[in-house]
Amino acid sequence: MKTVPIYGHPLLRYRRQVPDTPNATIYRDLGGLDLSSYNYNLNQPFRRAVTLRFYDTQDILQAVVSSNAQYCPILALKWDDLDSGSGSFDLELATDLGLAHGWRLDIHLWNNQAPAYSGFIQQKPTAGSTDRTFKYGGYGGLALLDRVFVTATYPAQPVSSIANQLARLAEQRVRIQVFDSQIASSSYSTLGELKFLRTPVKQALEQCAQLAGGYEWGIDANRRFFFRPAPTETDWHGWVGKHLETFVPEEDSSKIANRIYIKGGKVRGDLAADHPLYKTNWLEDVIEDTDSQALYGVCEDDFSAPATLNLIDALRAADQELKRRAYPRAYARVDGLEFAGTPLSTSGKARIVGKGGQQLILPKKRLRYRLAKGGVTVDADFGDIDFSASNTVANLVANAAAEALSRQNSQRQL
Repeated sequence: MKTVPIYGHPLLRYRRQVPDTPNATIYRDLGGLDLSSYNYNLNQPFRRAVTLRFYDTQDILQAVVSSNAQYCPILALKWDDLDSGSGSFDLELATDLGLAHGWRLDIHLWNNQAPAYSGFIQQKPTAGSTDRTFKYGGYGGLALLDRVFVTATYPAQPVSSIANQLARLAEQRVRIQVFDSQIASSSYSTLGELKFLRTPVKQALEQCAQLAGGYEWGIDANRRFFFRPAPTETDWHGWVGKHLETFVPEEDSSKIANRIYIKGGKVRGDLAADHPLYKTNWLEDVIEDTDSQALYGVCEDDFSAPATLNLIDALRAADQELKRRAYPRAYARVDGLEFAGTPLSTSGKARIVGKGGQQLILPKKRLRYRLAKGGVTVDADFGDIDFSASNTVANLVANAAAEALSRQNSQRQL
């Protein structure tokens, strides 16, 4: 297929007055050129550029600002790309574009047609401010799942099928997209019912991911839901001094748990009346990692799987938690990643070679983009990233919701 050089083509005319309408003009006229056999998509050249596209709550394009233009009102911009999809963003503009709550922001880098980030405005300035600039903030599509609650009981079936149904429930309420091709089948099927009672879809999907065997899931930059096994291949390699400036690996043993007591969603009526766990949600089984205990001592904790009404399902979910927490969490902060326009991915693992040739292989978790003079800088967090204050609050809320669900399930059974 041929390509039409749209700009400057001899048969294309610009700002020609429309006949019989003196005050109206058109900006491009085909001049009789037959384009039926041509590909005439208006693609901008690959170059250093940042373009922001704003869509209203109906996903209709309302504004575009770009460094391709002579005047660009972007004063500051930063955003996070997580292994669960688009994270938070902060934006400062020199011009009031009339942006509103719930509007969508898509960030395009280097004139790429596919967005590198997609999020929704949740903080905006109001009238009367003495600030001379306009600051906005928001989050990616994953945060929208906190606003959708599910009350349903799912009989025994593949975990991926339950995740698909939960995602499609959210799709009816919030602006995400669900495609079967983005949901990988799971080898594990629940053995009993999975019951959610006024549970945030985000929390329900997290339990599905645990049951599936530690699947990764989220909402990507195209607002598409994904649910898939965590990649094990190492697809990014970096050397300090060549690809990055700073590499700071660390370990933290404060969250180790190598003996875990399990609470499920089913009240134990199968025990003797004088048994201490009778009419409770606790399982008799305790799972532990003896190798970890030999190294770090016995570190106890509990795990709640309030939606699982089968003891074996609860055991499987807890086993995934034990694998994650039996050893010190390893993580690394990387600053000054090289970004030359090739999209970076938070899926898979990274191999970093540091001082003295020491190397570390860790899963990619978060990329932190920041608009800087002359380009875009990228910092990264690999491994089990440290929780910020906002993550801690979110975890506390999730734990409280899980405990409430456990109480509700217990009361209904009693």
